Amino acid sequence: MMKHTWTLLAVIGLAVSSALADTTYMSGVVTMTRLELALGDQIIATGDLTIICDEDAIIDGVILGDPGVRIEIRADNTIEILGSISYG
Repeated sequence: MMKHTWTLLAVIGLAVSSALADTTYMSGVVTMTRLELALGDQIIATGDLTIICDEDAIIDGVILGDPGVRIEIRADNTIEILGSISYG
């Protein structure tokens, strides 16, 4: 099986209401088996953030970062973004 690593450096952000969302604050290098960010949930990058997934990264929610924060998503399989990633 061919192994793929994808790097996402920037995606145009969309405005999403998060009144009832679960919010997680992250920074640094975070390694996980699989990322599933549900619609309405959000990750706030408080510093440079690299998320490394051994399997898939499925983003239906929102990842936000402050100005100057670098956000990177890596996955050995699929990266699917139906939500948004925004910073700056």
